[in-house]
Amino acid sequence: MRYNTGNPVGSDGSSSPFDLNDNAGIIDLWANDRSKRSVPDRLGAPRKTVFGLEQQVNDFLANQGYEPVVLNYVDGQPLVVERSTQLLMRENILYSARLPATFPVVLSGDWLDDQAELVTQVDRDFKVRVNKEVIPVSENIIVKIPSDYPDIQSALDDLYTKGASKEFRVDVVVESGHRLKKGFRIIDKDLSFVTIKSVDSVVYPAADFEHASNSDIGLDQIVARTSKIGFLSIRSRAPVWDILVDMESVPTVYGYVLNAGSYGYIRSFKGVVRTSDPSQSAGSNIIVAGNSTLDAMHAYAYDSLVSAITVTHRSNANIAELVATGTTGIGIDVSRGSTVYANLSNVSGREYGIDARRCFLAAQGAIFSGCTSAAIRASLDAKVVAVDAVITGSTPAFNFIMPEGGGRYFCNKRNGKWCSPKCFPRLPSRRCEQGHG
Repeated sequence: MRYNTGNPVGSDGSSSPFDLNDNAGIIDLWANDRSKRSVPDRLGAPRKTVFGLEQQVNDFLANQGYEPVVLNYVDGQPLVVERSTQLLMRENILYSARLPATFPVVLSGDWLDDQAELVTQVDRDFKVRVNKEVIPVSENIIVKIPSDYPDIQSALDDLYTKGASKEFRVDVVVESGHRLKKGFRIIDKDLSFVTIKSVDSVVYPAADFEHASNSDIGLDQIVARTSKIGFLSIRSRAPVWDILVDMESVPTVYGYVLNAGSYGYIRSFKGVVRTSDPSQSAGSNIIVAGNSTLDAMHAYAYDSLVSAITVTHRSNANIAELVATGTTGIGIDVSRGSTVYANLSNVSGREYGIDARRCFLAAQGAIFSGCTSAAIRASLDAKVVAVDAVITGSTPAFNFIMPEGGGRYFCNKRNGKWCSPKCFPRLPSRRCEQGHG
C-alpha cells in the first residue's frame, strides 16, 4: 500500500512515517525486482532499478558486438577466450582479445605476458559516453599505448577534443615493452587533466621515432629551430609528466620542451635522459623557454651532450631535487632574466655544474663533484646563491667558483671552509681562497 503523500524531501528528508513506508517498498523494488527496468520514486520520477542498470550495460555490450557475460581474469590462473565477442575483466577494466587472433586464445595468468594478447575496452566506453554527452564525467579514465592509441600524440589529440569541457582525469599509460613511435607537439591547449605514465620504469623510443618540430611555428627564436624535439609544448599546459624516457638510441636535439608561456610538471624520479645529437653538437634533456614555468619533484635529467636542463628567456623552474650528472656540457644552464630554484641538485662530471648569465639562481644543498672547468660560473650580472653546497674535485681547483663579467654569488658551506658571507665584498677575481674570511 502506498500513501503517496507528495511531501517534499526538504533539507533533512521527510520525517513522515507514511513516507518511510513508501520508501521501503520502492527500495525493495529497486534492489530486488527482476522484471522492471525502472520504478518511480516517492515523488513520481522514474529511477532505474539494479536490474535496469544491468540490462543497460548488457544492451551496450550487445550493440558493440560483445557478449553480456564477462570472463573474470585472475592473476595466476589460466583463462581461455573462446570467441572474439567475449570480454574479460581485470581490476575493473574490460579487455578483449587483440585481433587478428587465432581462437581459442589461451591466457597463462601471468599479466606481463598476457597483456600483449589483449586490448582494453575502457576507451570504447569512454568515447561513447563523452561523445553522447550522457553525463559530465567525473572519474579517472585509463587509456593505453598502443592498445587504445598508436602513440601519445594521437591520444592527446583525441582526449583534448573530448575532454576540454569535461570533468575527468585521464592516465595515458605506455604498456610494458612498448617503444615510443612518436613524440608529441601541443599548441594552445590545456592538457593538464592528462597524466602520462608507463608500466616499465624506463621507456625507450623506437628506432624510427618520429620527432616533433618547431621549425614551422611562427615564434621568435626562443630556442633553436629544429625538427628533432621529443616532446614539445607551445603556449600550453602540458600533460603531467610521470614517465622516464631514455633518448639514448635516437639522435635528438631537445628532449622535453616548454616554450612560449607553457607550464609543465614532472613527478618524482621521472624526466628525460641521455638526449644527444652528435651530428649537430646538440642535446639538452629539458628546455624551459619563453616565459614558461616548470615545477619538478625529484627530476632525472642526466647524461646529455650539452645540458641537463636549460632555463632561458624570462622563464622559471622550481625543482625540489635534480639529478643532472654527466660527462659533457652543463648541468644547470640558466640565462636571460630567468629564475631557478634548484635544491638538492646532484651535478657531477660536467664541464660546468651551473652556468648562469643575466639571471637569478638559488641552489641549496647542491652537490658538485668533478666538474672539469667550474662548479659554478656566474657571468653577465647573474646572481647565484648556493647555500650548504658541497664542492669536490681536483681539477682545476682555481675555478671551483668562477665569477665573470659582473656575475655575483653568495656561497656558504656549513663549516665555513671555502666561502663565507664576509669574503663576498672583497672576492678575488678567480676564486675564494679556502679558509678566507
